[in-house]
Amino acid sequence: PPPPQKGPPPPSDVPAVNASQGALSSRAVEVLLRLGHCNILGQTFQFTREVCGRIQHLIRKSLKYAVLRYEAAGLSASIELSLLIENTRLAHSLLCEAGAQLVDFDAIWNKVNQATDLTSFSSRLVKVTLVELTVDLWPNTVYHHASSAFLRPPSTFVPPHTRDEERAALRAFEAKNLLEPDDMAMLLFGNKPLSRALCPPPSQSDKDAVVFTPRHASALIAVLGHESIPPLLQHCQQRGVDMMRGMVIPYIQKVREGVHRDIKLPSATDYTVDGVFDYFRVKFQDLEGYPSLDCGGSKEGGVLQSFREAGNILALTVLFDRALSLSRARLTSHLAP
Repeated sequence: PPPPQKGPPPPSDVPAVNASQGALSSRAVEVLLRLGHCNILGQTFQFTREVCGRIQHLIRKSLKYAVLRYEAAGLSASIELSLLIENTRLAHSLLCEAGAQLVDFDAIWNKVNQATDLTSFSSRLVKVTLVELTVDLWPNTVYHHASSAFLRPPSTFVPPHTRDEERAALRAFEAKNLLEPDDMAMLLFGNKPLSRALCPPPSQSDKDAVVFTPRHASALIAVLGHESIPPLLQHCQQRGVDMMRGMVIPYIQKVREGVHRDIKLPSATDYTVDGVFDYFRVKFQDLEGYPSLDCGGSKEGGVLQSFREAGNILALTVLFDRALSLSRARLTSHLAP
């Protein structure tokens, strides 16, 4: 019997579907975005407008999910936030090139970030960052000069910062929007391997020893924008001044009042080492009744905690300065001669 005749090949404009992966090809996406009006069951509707509306809703939901994860994890998730925003921006750009009629990405992002006020440089992320600096990074970390990173010490002078409300808001968002197994990967990086590798759970941030590095500083500046740096540095300056004036300077002045004016350095040859030690013990006897520098583990942490926070503020300013210098160098290399 003659072999069965095969039908004609499908036209090139028919969307190609990859059955093994259940995904559309790039050509299929372009065709679907250019369909215009469709007639289904006697009803005519604008197919492209409906698809673009759903795409914008997913983009907005993805950005909101990224912000919620940042609020639940703290400054250690600034790299993840920067990557998620750039990934979503790239997807938006590719969809616009394919023919999707979408709202400008910056307009979508400003609405999610609550930065639509033209008279203010503040936004949702700026407020969250200032809070995280004040209640977590400065009081609960130490700066390691060799690695240029903020690390969590074995012990602290103040209670650790918890983000129970932020994590509850994140769990509520996930319970409402992540109904299918692949929904989380879709809102993050599009597939499970990348999302699992680049987006650890927010609770992992409390266990990580490294909290903030120069790479985190560069990512944070890229997300907040250069216009947010002045209020950020102003907050750093004001916090450092409050630390010095509120705790350190009064303590030093009190110590100076208890030190005798006629202190000299006796010769160990004439008075022996024990005699010199007894001499200073008598001169500083009034200081023994002063409270310790850590104030017995008070809520504020005392003088030592103030020195730690002031040092962390200066170190963070240096990291921001290096990140800004690097950003300017990259911008200069792309400028025309």
